[in-house]
Amino acid sequence: MSIRYCSWVNGLPLSLLLLLLAGIFLLVHLLYWMAGIAFDVSTLDWYWQFIDTELLKTRLLESLFYLHSQPPLYNLFLGLVLKAGGEVYPTLFLCLHLLMGFALYLALFHLLRLFTLSRALSLTLATLFLIQPAFVLYEMMLFYTLPQTLALTLAAVCLIRFWRGADLLTPTGLFLCLLALGGTWGAYHLACFLLVTASLVYLNRTRWRAILIGAALPLVLLTAIYLKNYLLFGRFTASTWLGMNVWYLSAKNLSEETIAKMIQEGKVSELSRIGPFAPLSSYPPSWRETAGFEGIPILREERRSNGNPSFHHLAYTGISDQFLRDTIAMTRAYPTSYLKGSLGAWFFYFRSASDFHGVERNRKRISAYNALFDRIVFLKTPEILAQGGRRYPVYLSLLIGLPLLTLYAIRLLFLKSPDKRALSEDLRVGLIFLCFHILFVALAGNALQSGENNRFRFTTDPFFLVILGLFLKNSFPGMLYARLLSSRDRLPTTGSSQDAR
Repeated sequence: MSIRYCSWVNGLPLSLLLLLLAGIFLLVHLLYWMAGIAFDVSTLDWYWQFIDTELLKTRLLESLFYLHSQPPLYNLFLGLVLKAGGEVYPTLFLCLHLLMGFALYLALFHLLRLFTLSRALSLTLATLFLIQPAFVLYEMMLFYTLPQTLALTLAAVCLIRFWRGADLLTPTGLFLCLLALGGTWGAYHLACFLLVTASLVYLNRTRWRAILIGAALPLVLLTAIYLKNYLLFGRFTASTWLGMNVWYLSAKNLSEETIAKMIQEGKVSELSRIGPFAPLSSYPPSWRETAGFEGIPILREERRSNGNPSFHHLAYTGISDQFLRDTIAMTRAYPTSYLKGSLGAWFFYFRSASDFHGVERNRKRISAYNALFDRIVFLKTPEILAQGGRRYPVYLSLLIGLPLLTLYAIRLLFLKSPDKRALSEDLRVGLIFLCFHILFVALAGNALQSGENNRFRFTTDPFFLVILGLFLKNSFPGMLYARLLSSRDRLPTTGSSQDAR
């Protein structure tokens, strides 16, 4: 960044700065649309996580209440838009995702500024996040990755503003964002919500009432999801698919012969011969035939109205439980199977977020730009790493840079005055929040599922950019650059108009 650029951006009035951000957002999306990027609403018809569109339109509240496989909030969003949008619901989804995308861009810029980074550096890093292919690919896909990323970023903004003495709405905003996370993503467990709440009360005991007041309603609503599933289905969870998700970690590293032998010995069930997320008709009758809830379509229909399988059938609660037991048995008999699966999940975690099967349709339309961005920014290598019988590239910036940034953030937390890099109390708490969620998403996501881990990481990519900004600010070149810039700002403005510019 040149000194002229920094001076210009840092000197802009707030209104013009907001117009600049909006202009950049519009220009980037105009270029993407010219390249052929289009909103993908087809996920509505076949994504396992979504309720059948006919039920969303005609039996929304009932289906949400009896939904056991997923937290209900994103399906609530889908149902409300389908009802309100009528025939033009794809356009309404597009507009809402664009608004969420712009809100995420602004929220990241504001979060960077809250961490005392200059406007110029904040604009540069936020725009880098905006122009990466993964941003528009998730923005243009009807799925909950974008709103989850927005919720987590806004939660960090609300936390720091609250710590600086902002009004009582900021803790409410913080916990509503955490409710949005827990209400759309089963891995973001109720325990995380409680841990964040208890930690904030401990760290800010003078304002504990404001924290508890802000947390009260979101906590009640999130707990109600777990309690409802316990009372109806006997499982205190937001998603009953844990067993089906975790099964792959162990089973995919065992041969068919090994699994068949374990089935014959009675160590695992016959379900492991079939695998999870198969149409219900693929499983033996003893697993398909479940009684109860006869008048509730979401729990009794084996297929959606369009013919695709439905994985919300009541039978999948027991099937998933059995897959979890099978996974435990496999891991006990062959401990390295789960270890290999978890290592494979970490391998996916450090891949570019655009390398996700769900965004392939749009990714093909910007394949040249995506390849260039991965090669220049993420330092993508040729296919050199073998995994699962295939060879994959390595993204060196992610594989090396993300762990180093995390360690750097943890080191910053222990620096104290008079070190110039030491953080104020509000920023220290904010950085703890960032590090906790980075580690939680990495550890929980890679321990429970393999294949979508780079998509999970995308939700915390804004936090990595904040840490990168702190590193750039505190590095010797960054401090020297800031000193040069401040010296320039103190120069007299007399002289020719050319000098003044």
